[in-house]
Amino acid sequence: MRLLLTWLLIHVPAAFALGLSRRAQCPRWQYYQSLRSTRQLPNHVVAPCHVPNRMHPISLRTGSASSTREQLLAELQKLLFLPTPPPVKSAETQRSQRLDEVLDELKALNPTANPGSVEGFAPFACGVWRVAFAPHIAKMSEIGSVTFDPILYDLRADGTIISHVQYCFRSPVVNEQGWLSTSGRYGSRDEAVTSFVEWSDAWWNPRSELPTTTSDGAAFKSIVTALGRAGFINGFANFPVEYLDDDLCVFVFPLSATRIAAVREGGLLDVWRQGDHFGNEPFKDQHTV
Repeated sequence: MRLLLTWLLIHVPAAFALGLSRRAQCPRWQYYQSLRSTRQLPNHVVAPCHVPNRMHPISLRTGSASSTREQLLAELQKLLFLPTPPPVKSAETQRSQRLDEVLDELKALNPTANPGSVEGFAPFACGVWRVAFAPHIAKMSEIGSVTFDPILYDLRADGTIISHVQYCFRSPVVNEQGWLSTSGRYGSRDEAVTSFVEWSDAWWNPRSELPTTTSDGAAFKSIVTALGRAGFINGFANFPVEYLDDDLCVFVFPLSATRIAAVREGGLLDVWRQGDHFGNEPFKDQHTV
């Protein structure tokens, strides 16, 4: 029960991070906008797009607000990579404090107008995102003697989202790992700065190395689904977006006023995949879809 309650607290905040990051030029965007303007396409559905993978250090330019933003992103990249990639433990107070300061400065340089609107996040939406910084999850993990990593969100072009969280208990008494998953839809609440994620299904794959994309065959399916639906409160599923660019989204979980950062898998801030290439040579593209 403790595991399921913690899981709900994770999924309600982090899930928004999905209509996010990475501005790609989508050839179908104007077409979908025309459909939406004639009410042939629901507001929460976004235009499908393909985003090419990028794996190399952030390059810096000088003499502009853009260069300042790039310098902050380069520092963020290093903070996420060193001394080890996330999750960032709550005991790493100096690292967490500087991460929060950098995100604060990036917030003031947010390059995307109305980042919580469909028009704002649609060009970035498709893809898999990973939570990189979530202080409230780090605290819950330490209290519950369980780690939650990775936390992944698969954002689809039709406005649906699937999330997967790997949990791991390590203690003298318990040695258990598996996956907790949910599915639902995402969109904009106010066509300005606030996005939403509304979950409709939940499932559990205990002792599994990999998650599944549906609840078919999942453990205790009816019980987990019922508990999940009981815990999904749409009124708490609204997330103000503070920052949005090609590779990063920063948003707020209002219940705890906690800032959360999510990065695109395969992007410039995907420090888990960059590995030993960091700071030595351009990162090799190891991402596979």
